[in-house]
Amino acid sequence: MDILNLIKFFGITILVICCILATYTDVKYGLIPNKLTVSAIIVGLVLVTCYYLLTGSFNLFYYLSVVLVFIFSYILWILGVWAGGDVKLFTAISTLLIPDFMDIIPGCFLFNIRLPLVSSGFSIPTLWVIVNSIFSVVPLLTCIINYTIINKKPYLIKKLTDTIKISECLKSLNLLIIGYWIFSLLNIDNPIIKIVFMLLFTLLVEKIIGDNRNFIILTSIPVISQQVYTGQLIYYIIEFIILEFILIFKNLISTGIVSEVFTDYYDVNELEEGMILSNPLYSSNGKYYFSSYSLRNNLGNLFNKPGGNRIISNNAAGLNNEDIVLLTTLSKGNMIDKIPIKRALPFAPFILSGLILTLVFGNTGILIIKLMELI
Repeated sequence: MDILNLIKFFGITILVICCILATYTDVKYGLIPNKLTVSAIIVGLVLVTCYYLLTGSFNLFYYLSVVLVFIFSYILWILGVWAGGDVKLFTAISTLLIPDFMDIIPGCFLFNIRLPLVSSGFSIPTLWVIVNSIFSVVPLLTCIINYTIINKKPYLIKKLTDTIKISECLKSLNLLIIGYWIFSLLNIDNPIIKIVFMLLFTLLVEKIIGDNRNFIILTSIPVISQQVYTGQLIYYIIEFIILEFILIFKNLISTGIVSEVFTDYYDVNELEEGMILSNPLYSSNGKYYFSSYSLRNNLGNLFNKPGGNRIISNNAAGLNNEDIVLLTTLSKGNMIDKIPIKRALPFAPFILSGLILTLVFGNTGILIIKLMELI
């Protein structure tokens, strides 16, 4: 093994070990040590810089991509999506996972598609890890939500069944396929442009036609007939199941079920530092209240105040001692009642799962396009 392949091997190995250790500490102790992530960031920068020096090339985009991943992860931390340790872990991944290193991974074939798929040009594999981490969250969280509702919060069962919308899934999948057919006529081979076109086409048509069942039937007949005629019906069914899972999860979030399932209510004397508010605390006209939380609302709150002053945020940093003292004072003054606390769920295991999916499948966006080509 030459020196360049040795660097690639060490880079991928260190990356996997780092994510395994981060998963262990996050599950057992509820945190990812700074020593682990900062050390990985330094090692990654040094290792990749040495690689570029030995190859006689300088890739400015690599260093920019590390900064971009940090900024993107930091924004999601502000929005309360994950904790500070996850931000640093994603940054560490961005320093060690580059397209050049992925050719050291043994390949395999799925439906005659060679994996892992690595796109050429300016690509950031860490973004694939983020997307794949979200993909790995969907089935597990869906199972947890179903179990919790059935066993502990049966009053949410009606809301849960309302999230299963087969007609919505049929409509979206048919439009994606039709969008792919239309785009294929343009003879443009850029996968990113292809994905954007398909999504925009689907969203635009859905906006125009709404829940028109006749339209769903009209699109299903030619699409499914084409699958049967070409013998590709199995791929259509697989993509339908995947999309249905994604849409159910989207509906779980948009209806507020996820927030309700992962919210427990505490008395102020039960609060501890590090607990995360499910809803941020606001004050308006001398009154205090916990606002309804959604990712969209939280994004809007970065730029304006929604009818009141935000007193305590619900970001992943959690409550500090001053917050608890304030909540205790407000509770004693009968200004607030029970405190909504978000049930913690470590995200590092999903990051590890996303990394494994990335190392096995590569760019899942391109993989989806390849599967669409089989339909």
